[in-house]
Amino acid sequence: MKNLALGIRNGEEITASFRESLLTSGRNPTGTPYASPTSMECRTDRGRDIRDRAFRFGCRIVAFCGRLYQSGGIARMMVPQLLSAGTALYPMLEEARAAESRRDFISKCCIGLKEIREAHGRLRYHEACGIGPTEEAIALRAEANELVSIMTAIIGNTKLNSNSIPNS
Repeated sequence: MKNLALGIRNGEEITASFRESLLTSGRNPTGTPYASPTSMECRTDRGRDIRDRAFRFGCRIVAFCGRLYQSGGIARMMVPQLLSAGTALYPMLEEARAAESRRDFISKCCIGLKEIREAHGRLRYHEACGIGPTEEAIALRAEANELVSIMTAIIGNTKLNSNSIPNS
């Protein structure tokens, strides 16, 4: 694999091989392990679980789009929209953390939900048309589907709880 510089981390270049090792090692850039699906259910900071999962999904989308871009043709033309939609959920969840009200929180979560739904739909094209690595497209689409379900539940529960609290 070529050693392409992708960015800066603590003054060091992040290379494609380093990025790939992060995505396959199960560790985040600080070296601590990502939460496993079973540990996610037991953590006390429940909001962090979806943010971690959305971040990992976005990283996988970046890697997938990198492979699509290198293959050229129609795959290269489809990259910008998938990259935009597939990496939007995590930043929206971070914005939702700083929401000024429940209404603002719901709004930001709804935007994230729309983006992850778009990513799901675009991945469906990749899977059906065989654009890019099909197995990875299938796995990414399955994860996007789960993220859609989680976000739908978060929004629904927040709306339900907002209705039971006066002046929210």
